[in-house]
Amino acid sequence: EHGVDVDRVFSNLFTLRIVSALVFVVGTPLIVLLFPYPPDVKIGVAIVSMMNLFITLSQVLMSVFQRALAMARTAIAEIVGKAGFLLLVLFFISRDLSLSWILIATVVGSGVQCALLLVFARRHVRIHFAYDRAIWAEILRESWPVALSVALNLIYFKADTIILSLVKTQEAVGLYGAPYKILETIIGLSYLFLGLLLPLMTNAFVENNMERFKNI
Repeated sequence: EHGVDVDRVFSNLFTLRIVSALVFVVGTPLIVLLFPYPPDVKIGVAIVSMMNLFITLSQVLMSVFQRALAMARTAIAEIVGKAGFLLLVLFFISRDLSLSWILIATVVGSGVQCALLLVFARRHVRIHFAYDRAIWAEILRESWPVALSVALNLIYFKADTIILSLVKTQEAVGLYGAPYKILETIIGLSYLFLGLLLPLMTNAFVENNMERFKNI
């Protein structure tokens, strides 16, 4: 929207997202302790929870680049992060290290991507920790339907994997999850496409340019 204090709004959004993400970073490993999984799996969940924190913050930062129509920088950050992840995985495999080290590589790769996005975002917005009760309330009021849909979507896609993990071996879960990853990637392409169009549509809508909005 025009006339919005971008720095103030985004800083509040960024802070709120950190708080909500930390709830899951801390809560998920604690919940997994209640499941009859082997210690390696529980340690793996704790490690990957940190990766999810970086991914969550990266997704929030994406909105900065969408608004500025500067998505090339997000591609650079993702390529560098994934390249770092791949190199670490190859190194850890060459040293015959455990799965936990592979999971640590995913955390490092995601952390590098998030750090680069933070650096690139400085050109468009000044980010700091902020708490404005009115802004937090508005964000939560606007976003709860999306949060609910994401939660239901996770249940839809992951409930069968959780059930399988309780009745079969971890090897079976791994084999079952591999083709699912292909499906998740294919679905992600639609979000990638929409993410590029959304800023253009939003701008046309805010300017009340319905003809341009319909053309897009």
